[in-house]
Amino acid sequence: MVSRGRLLLLAAAVAVAACVAAGQGSPGVMVVPQPRAVVAGGGSVRVGKGVTLLDSYKEALNDKDAAEYIENAFQRCVRNTMKAQDGLHAWTLSLHPEIQYQVNTTVVAPTATVSSVRVVLGKQPFPALDVGVDESYTVQVNNEEITLNASTVWGVLHAFETVAQLINWDGKSFTIQHTPLLITDAPRYPWRGMLVDTARHFIPLDKLKQLVDGLSAMKFNVLHLHLTDAQSFPFEVSSYKELSGKGAFDPNHAVYTHDDMSALIEHARSRGMVVMPEFDLPGHTASWGLGYPGVTASCWDYLNAHQPDYPENGMALNPADSRTFPIVDAIVADAASVFASCAYVNVGGDEVDHGCWQNAPQHEAITTWMQQNNVANFSQLEAYFTRYAQEAVVKNKKTPMVWEDAFTVGGALPESIIGIWRSKEKLAEVVHSGRKALLLYGYYQDMEAPLCTQSLECPECTVNWLWIWTYVDMYGNDPIADLNLSQEEADLVLGGEAAMWSESVDVLSWDVRGLTRSPAVHLPLLPTNNTKQQIL
Repeated sequence: MVSRGRLLLLAAAVAVAACVAAGQGSPGVMVVPQPRAVVAGGGSVRVGKGVTLLDSYKEALNDKDAAEYIENAFQRCVRNTMKAQDGLHAWTLSLHPEIQYQVNTTVVAPTATVSSVRVVLGKQPFPALDVGVDESYTVQVNNEEITLNASTVWGVLHAFETVAQLINWDGKSFTIQHTPLLITDAPRYPWRGMLVDTARHFIPLDKLKQLVDGLSAMKFNVLHLHLTDAQSFPFEVSSYKELSGKGAFDPNHAVYTHDDMSALIEHARSRGMVVMPEFDLPGHTASWGLGYPGVTASCWDYLNAHQPDYPENGMALNPADSRTFPIVDAIVADAASVFASCAYVNVGGDEVDHGCWQNAPQHEAITTWMQQNNVANFSQLEAYFTRYAQEAVVKNKKTPMVWEDAFTVGGALPESIIGIWRSKEKLAEVVHSGRKALLLYGYYQDMEAPLCTQSLECPECTVNWLWIWTYVDMYGNDPIADLNLSQEEADLVLGGEAAMWSESVDVLSWDVRGLTRSPAVHLPLLPTNNTKQQIL
């Protein structure tokens, strides 16, 4: 498990490497992600081990939760971080002094001791948490105190994460360098997410909470739960219990109840993160048929012959079964209810294998249904399914999200957000159509060659000698660079997501694969347009 202390050490290492790579003569304040603006002085202050949070911020708050979020963030980011480092050796990049900090960082002795943190809030400090809420903040450090200024509580939470990185343990005391210091920060994009696949390997609730802790430390604001897939269905659906009863790896220990998800949602909210559910369909649904045989087109002979790697992924829903669409309705209704605080529900739509419908034993019933519903071919059937699911999301007063495949076959509603996973050219095509988009292409955490979605022969493909080197590729993958978008089109790019598909990771290996490189995905989504000079 990656602790907060280890995450901060990772951030420090990435910051040092970034300054070297960017050719910056003086990195000044090393904070990951790099803030919008830093005004740094030449002094330093000591931070007292008994540093306290002044309670004057409570005057602006009428909500108990908001006050608790701020108090807990102070304890988590400041007091607990200091406690974890107290007594350790000072962090170093290398044992060799010749290469220790190959950057011009001047460390000066503190001339004062700071013993308090002050929080200043705006007039409407606790708006509903949603993508696009004001997350801006400033951090000011002088000889008297540390002051965090933000319009909203959500900005304050990010400010505390920045303070956690500013406080440096030198082996004897805690200091903040480059004072007087003023940091001004706000994200470049409103959507900065991480997709967590819980269907290929089940991720226990406690682990999901720990991942939220790590992601929020890096200022991610969306946890995208890819809850179900061909391999398992670990989510409890109220009116169709057998989906998880027979579709989960273990119905007693590998199913998320509604209470589980509510607990995760609140844990994430207290750290400024939204939790969005995904239920992939009409492909990637083989697990549905375990609980309700017949709702999927059981094309096993075809899949085993034509798709030897993960053949179950190619199984698609059977439109001719009378239970299929009511199950879709029930899943979406439960998702909208359980994830009530999230404005979005993702209904997938990727990698639909038309050959499954063509070669399934239910082929005749499927084609009869298509004729009765004026569906001319399997591309139209794919579009029918994705539109049906999106319309169910809209009926439940949520905004749909789908993968780019739904857009390609003409099945994406105008209001749906499109997840781009094959190429940036597809992102340009989507926003040219006037739709909103998220970039996931190039940000897949499970890939050693993240820019190679189709073949290792593609021109932009880099096969890295070490797995960790992939962060260079991810960091350079700016969402809109070189696409020649108009400002109106660029504004339709909401941001992006790192994606940790879990075929090859489980609870034991998730951190190494999913958290160590995710800062490199997040950074192009943050403050400046000049991302390649920002950090690795």
